Amino acid sequence: MKNESFGPPLVFSRRSPKCTRRAEATCSGDRQQENRIYHFYRCRRSRSRSQMASISFASVIPCSTAPRGDVMYRTTCGLIAASLVTFAACSRDPATRTREYIASGDAFARAGKYREASVEYRNAIKVTPTSAEAHEKLADAAARAQDPQTAAGAILRVAELKPDDPAAQIRAASLYLLAGRYEDARDRAVAAVESDRADANAHLVLAQALAGLHDAARSEKELREAVRLAPEAPEPLVAVGSFHWAAGRTADAETAFRKAVALGPQHVAANQALALFFMATGRPADAEPLWRVVAASPQGLPFALVDYLVAMNRLADAEQALGDLIAREPTRDGASVRLAAVQYARGDRRDAAHATLRAMLERNPLSVPALLLQARFFQAEQRLDAALRAAQAAAAADPKRAEAALVEGEIHAALRDDVRALRAFETASRLNPKDASPHLAIARVRMRQGQAVEAVMAADRAAALRPDDPAARLLLIEALANSNQRARAIEETQSAIARWPKAAGLHVQLAGLQATEGRTEQARRELSAALEIDPTSIAALAAVAELDVRAGRGQAALAAIDNRLRRQPDDPALLLLAARTHAAVGQYDKAETTLRRLVHDNSSNLDAFSALGRLYLATGRLDEAREQFERIARDDKKAGAGTMVGMILEAQHRRDEAQRAFEHALETNPRAGVAANNLAWLYQEQGRLDDALRWALVAKDELHNVPEAKDTLGWTHVRREEYGEALPLLAAIVEARPDNPLYRYHLGYAYWKTGAVSRAREELRRALGSKDSFSARKEAEQLLSEMDADPRNASR
Repeated sequence: MKNESFGPPLVFSRRSPKCTRRAEATCSGDRQQENRIYHFYRCRRSRSRSQMASISFASVIPCSTAPRGDVMYRTTCGLIAASLVTFAACSRDPATRTREYIASGDAFARAGKYREASVEYRNAIKVTPTSAEAHEKLADAAARAQDPQTAAGAILRVAELKPDDPAAQIRAASLYLLAGRYEDARDRAVAAVESDRADANAHLVLAQALAGLHDAARSEKELREAVRLAPEAPEPLVAVGSFHWAAGRTADAETAFRKAVALGPQHVAANQALALFFMATGRPADAEPLWRVVAASPQGLPFALVDYLVAMNRLADAEQALGDLIAREPTRDGASVRLAAVQYARGDRRDAAHATLRAMLERNPLSVPALLLQARFFQAEQRLDAALRAAQAAAAADPKRAEAALVEGEIHAALRDDVRALRAFETASRLNPKDASPHLAIARVRMRQGQAVEAVMAADRAAALRPDDPAARLLLIEALANSNQRARAIEETQSAIARWPKAAGLHVQLAGLQATEGRTEQARRELSAALEIDPTSIAALAAVAELDVRAGRGQAALAAIDNRLRRQPDDPALLLLAARTHAAVGQYDKAETTLRRLVHDNSSNLDAFSALGRLYLATGRLDEAREQFERIARDDKKAGAGTMVGMILEAQHRRDEAQRAFEHALETNPRAGVAANNLAWLYQEQGRLDDALRWALVAKDELHNVPEAKDTLGWTHVRREEYGEALPLLAAIVEARPDNPLYRYHLGYAYWKTGAVSRAREELRRALGSKDSFSARKEAEQLLSEMDADPRNASR
C-alpha cells in the first residue's frame, strides 16, 4: 500500500549530471509541523556513492511520519536514519578530519618520521587553516626534519593566530632574532611582555632585541628585570653573561655563566655558554665536561661532544663517539655524514670515508648533506666530473638549498666553466642573500677573467656582508689592486692590518703593493712578518722569490724553495712555484722536469699545463706549446686555452688557423676579451671592418684599461674613417704608454688623416726614433717620407 505521507521522492535525471528537486516533502495529520522540507541541490559527481546513498536516504525518510502505533518501525527508522546522518556528517566534518590528520602526524612524530609528520600536519592546516595546534606541531616537526623555512613560517603563523599567547610571541621573536630582524623581534617581545609582565622569558627576548638595535641601556634594564622575576632560573643569567661578554667584561661574564650552571647543572644553554666561554678564553680542557652534558641531554645537541673533539683534532675519539650516535635512529644519518668527514680528515681512512657515504646514500639516495660531502671529497681528489654529478644531485634533491648551488658553482669554476659557475653562484646568492660566500666566489672568477671592476663590486658586497672576516677584506684588496685602484687598496690593507695584525695574507698583499711602487725594503719587511706569522705561507714564499729573482738573487730564491720542498716534497703548489722560479732564472730543463712531473701526477692540473705551454713558447718550441694548449682547450671549457692556441698559430704565421681558434674561443665565451681583441685585429686586416668593430668593442669592455684593446678599437675606427672616435682613444694610450712606437704610429696616422700634419709628423718621428722594433715601421717611414716630400705640408 502506498504511503502518501512520504511525499514526492527526489529524482536523479539520467540525462543530466545535475540533481533536480521535484517537490517538497509533505506530511499529513497533526504531525505536519514536525516535518522538515528536504532539499538536495548538489551534483552527484561531487560525492562518493556511499555519501549519496546516506544523504538521499536520510533526506527522504523522515521518521516522524511513521504511523503512531508502529513503535518498532519508528524506532528502527530513527536508528537507521541517525546512523546514516552521523556517517555522512563525520565524513564531511572539518574538525574531525583535522583531528585525524593531527593524530596521524603525532604517530609519525613519535616514530621519528618527522617529514611524514609534517605532511600530515600540513593536511590538517589545509582543512582548518586557523588551527594553531596544527601550525605548532608543524613547526616542531619541520625543525626536526631540517626544514627551517617551513618551521619558521609555522612559528610566525602561530604568533598571528595567538596574539595574546606570550609563548607564541616569544618564539616568533626568537626567530626574528636569528634572522637579524631586530625591530620585528622587539615588536613581538613587547607584545609578549604586555601579555604577561611577569614572564621572565619575554623580558629576556626583549633584551636581546634591544641589544641588536644597539640600545644597551634598555637591554641591560630588561635583563635585570628577567633576573628579578626568575632568580632561580639559569636562562636570565646566561643572557646576562652573554651581555657582559659582548661588552668585554669577561670576569662578570664568567661569574654569570658559572652561576647559571650552578643553578642548572644539566641545563643545556648554561653548559653550552660556559663551554664556549672557556674555549674562547684558551681553556678548552675545562670545556669538555660541559660539552658532555650538552650532548647527553635529551633536549641538548647530540653532536656537541663530537664537534668539540674534532675541533681539538682528537679524530679517533670523535670517530668512537660517532659510533654510539649511529646506533640511534634519530641521529643515524647525521652521525654517518660526520663519521665520513672525520674518517676522511684522518688521511689514512679515506676509503672508509667513501664506504660510509656510499652506505648512507644507499639508505637515503637524496640525502643532501651526504651528497654535498661526497662532492667535496671528489673535488679534493680532483675527480671533478664525479664531484659535479654529486653536487648537481644535491641541488636537484633540494633546489632551495643555497649550499648545493654554491658547491656546484665551485666545481664549475674548478673546471674553468665560468659561465655555469657564475650562474650557480648567483643562484646561491638569491637563495641566501645574507651569505657572503657566493660574492667571494664571483669575485674570484671575475678576477681570473680579468674583469677587475666586476670583481671589485662582488668583493665589496662580500666585505659588507662579512665585515669581521679578514679573508673577505683580503679579496677586496686583491680586486682593488688588480683594477689599478692602488691608493684605496693600500688604505684598505693598512686598515685591515691594524685590525687583524696576525693575518699573514694581508702582509703579503701590502708587500705586493709596496713592491709595485718600488719600495722593495718595506715589501721585504712585510713578507718577513707574514712568514713569521705563517711559516707555511706559499704566497709569502712566492713573493720573496719574485723579489729575489728581480734583484738577481735567483739562487737564494731557489734555495728557500728547496728548503721548503724538503719538508713538503709532494706539494703541487710548491712544485709549481719551483718550476716557475727555475724558468725565471733560465734553468729550463729543471723547470720542464718539474712541470712534466706535475702533469703526470695530475692530468687535471691546468696551471701546470699552462706553465709547460708557456715554457715551450719561451724556448721557441711552438709546436709543443700548441699541443699543450690544445689539450687544455679540449679539457677546459674556458676560452683562455683556445686563445693561447690562436696566439701560437699567429706566431707561426698560420693566420687562417689562428682566426678559427679565436672564433672557437668566442663561441665558448662571447666575452673573452683577448680572443675578441686578436680576432678584431685579424678582421680589420682583411677589411671586415664591421666585424672588427664588433669584437674590438667587446675587447675594450672586457679588458678595460689594457692599452692593446684601446689601440685595436682606435685603429679600427681609423680604418673606418671614424677619426673623431679614434683620436681620443689613441691619444689616451700614447699618454699612458709613450714608449710604444706602434701606438705613436697609429696616432700619427690619424692626425695626418685629419690634416694635423705637424702633430702627425711629431708622432711619426718619435715612433721611428724608438729603439724597439714594431710591425708598422716601414709604413711609418713611408708616410713620413711622403709628408716631407709634399710641399703643401711645409707650412703645416
